Amino acid sequence: MQSKVTEKHGFGEKETVQEVTQACEGTGIIQGALSGVNEQAVGAAKEVSEGADEVAATEITGEIASEEGGEVEAFDKDAARQEINAEDTVKKVTANTIESLVMEYIPKVDILGFPIANVDMEETVAAVAMAIESGKPGEAGVVARPESGTGAGAGPAIGRHSMRIVTANAEILYHAYADSKLGELLHSADLIVPDGIGVVKAASRLGRPVKDRVAGVDLLWQLAAWAADKGRSIYLLGAARESVAGAAVALQVKYPALKIAGMHDGYFDKAEKERILQEIEEKRPDFLFIAMGFPAQDRFFVENRGRLPVGIMMGVGGAFDALSGRVQRAPGWIQKMNLEWAYRFAQNPKRLGRIWALPRFMMAVRRQKGREKG
Repeated sequence: MQSKVTEKHGFGEKETVQEVTQACEGTGIIQGALSGVNEQAVGAAKEVSEGADEVAATEITGEIASEEGGEVEAFDKDAARQEINAEDTVKKVTANTIESLVMEYIPKVDILGFPIANVDMEETVAAVAMAIESGKPGEAGVVARPESGTGAGAGPAIGRHSMRIVTANAEILYHAYADSKLGELLHSADLIVPDGIGVVKAASRLGRPVKDRVAGVDLLWQLAAWAADKGRSIYLLGAARESVAGAAVALQVKYPALKIAGMHDGYFDKAEKERILQEIEEKRPDFLFIAMGFPAQDRFFVENRGRLPVGIMMGVGGAFDALSGRVQRAPGWIQKMNLEWAYRFAQNPKRLGRIWALPRFMMAVRRQKGREKG
């Protein structure tokens, strides 16, 4: 059964960038990006079409003139071939820029200097789907892999231009604000979504409210649903062995069609790390979910990015513990009251040290508001 998000934003296998953008129209997100991509694609296609027709006509004329002993001024077959090949270049440029356009036109709000995406869950999944669907084997910035087969290695995956998502709560934002190196790490993410009521409240206090909270564990479920529906694959890395294995079982039970390319816990030495990287290189999953907590999960990806031919990387913190049932998530009514943080603290009082980041975060937001008022 498709999720609500999958039903609304399932795009299928599109053959052209135009088809992808058309499928995304009406989602309510990134209208500027959609129009930008369409304008670029249509303009480029027109130029290529006109150029190709002109070159073809000139080449035919040249062949006829040659047969008749005549001449065609300034006719250069090599140049003509290069001009016709421009069509491939345009396709590559358009495919590569669609993701950057998507990211550029997602509305964002400034919280402590970090661009937090002003999107809800459905819009986040739509943006991720759009980025994934824009990649095709062999195009610039896209890792080519076998078209045949139905295993985890089949189909396209974005390589050098893979997209990194951070689901940022108040704790992550505060530590990134207080530590410049962590700040650089957070700024290097492609998409930062508001995970945590603290971030939502901060945006409202600054006078630029976000649409909704995008909880990391919920986003993981939704992306897994989309991946299962579209034949995409995922790789799970991090947490304890029981947690990652339990998370894989939970996802497979809920989405039987989901392709789980592989999994490994978050406890490994140098030799095991090499084996993990080799497996990911071989399997080329579309999604890599890393549950090591911020900043470890993001550092792992950034430091090894050249060897991680994945489409989407998302740090999921303690999500595997929740999916596996090893840590009980707050009941729905507590989540609706925005007290999930208190429930987690009650389950694990050792989190007290981490909870202190919340008031520090709100104080920093208060200072930001004061500076903006001038």
